Amino acid sequence: MIKLEESRVLDGLSTHKKEMTLIISERLFCLKQALEIWKATKKRDKEKVFEKLVAYPFERLTEKDWQNILMIFLSSNKKNVYHDIKDKRKWKEYFKKNVYSYLEIINFLDIIKLDKILNSKPKGLVKINDEVNLLLQKKGFNRSVTKRGTKAKFYDAHLEKMIGMIFNYNHFSSKTTDFYSGYELTAKLDIRTCLYCNRNFIETISRPSKIVRPDLDHFFPKSHFPFLAVSFYNLIPSCKVCNSGFKGANTIELLHPYLDGFGDNAKFITKPKDVGSIVGLKSNFSIDFSEPKGINKNKIENSIKEFGLDKLYQFNKDVAISIRRKAAANKNYLKVLYKTFKDKNGNYLFKSKAELFDIAFGNYLDEENFEKRPLAKFTRDIAEDAEILNFPDELQ
Repeated sequence: MIKLEESRVLDGLSTHKKEMTLIISERLFCLKQALEIWKATKKRDKEKVFEKLVAYPFERLTEKDWQNILMIFLSSNKKNVYHDIKDKRKWKEYFKKNVYSYLEIINFLDIIKLDKILNSKPKGLVKINDEVNLLLQKKGFNRSVTKRGTKAKFYDAHLEKMIGMIFNYNHFSSKTTDFYSGYELTAKLDIRTCLYCNRNFIETISRPSKIVRPDLDHFFPKSHFPFLAVSFYNLIPSCKVCNSGFKGANTIELLHPYLDGFGDNAKFITKPKDVGSIVGLKSNFSIDFSEPKGINKNKIENSIKEFGLDKLYQFNKDVAISIRRKAAANKNYLKVLYKTFKDKNGNYLFKSKAELFDIAFGNYLDEENFEKRPLAKFTRDIAEDAEILNFPDELQ
């Protein structure tokens, strides 16, 4: 797992927080006004205020937002309820009876709570999520969990719709929205490879007719944590293999790539089973990890297992073979390469060990650059395992 550079994390966080606060604040305000309407005793008055509310010049509420809001309040299955707010069908008595509880829950999401939801790191997200769930329990809106543990739903369908409307991930992930979305987020972060596996490119590409971006993995599954569906630290750009193929909706404790990576606490190593594999002539060896260490040892072990890294990297033996062949030919391979190339004035061409490594192995040596190319950490670790990096950092 690769850690993203802190400055890029903070830059992405700043933009995400600013834009999402504007969008969600409008949704909250509109929903609060709509809930206040329900305190009126006359249905006719409610309809008139709804008409005024729809005419209010919100900047970031889309027609789909209005559909979602009004569908909560109107007993109508029509998808075009946005154009039919004078629906004369009966108001739902159950909803009417719980309006004050709904309003209290919505009011709970003030600017401070919203800031925490959008801005907090993983531990803070768990804390604010527990606070919200405690309020839900007090109001009798407990949540049920399915037998498989993959989904947790509100007992109250109206409340579930409201929370889904406020923290609307489907809208955030849409290609057609005119406002800030997942495409702007991934473009801002500009991550080249999957932070979980470092095996696949995940660049964001925008063209007039098509837009492509990485998957956004919910570090805390939105099926369990609907209030965190668009929280910055809960959205990790990743490849489809890691997001859908391996992780899914599991809630096991993992390393968070905005905060931690494997670094030197877990390195790729080879375990040759014969002499030919030691010198890179055979592929009779396995790719493994060194014994995890450090304060995140358990999270490292969980991450390796959860994303199947020990299995996936068995398909990249060719890189290890190439490195071991060079090491077998000459342990001083990099030093020889350095001494060989000079400019016309007799000066050595390569200015750093990292430049040499790039020419020799086609990848980055320094950890802060690992996310730019697939297999970067793997290549560095295997070169170290093959003892081919025994060359001073400062070239002489």
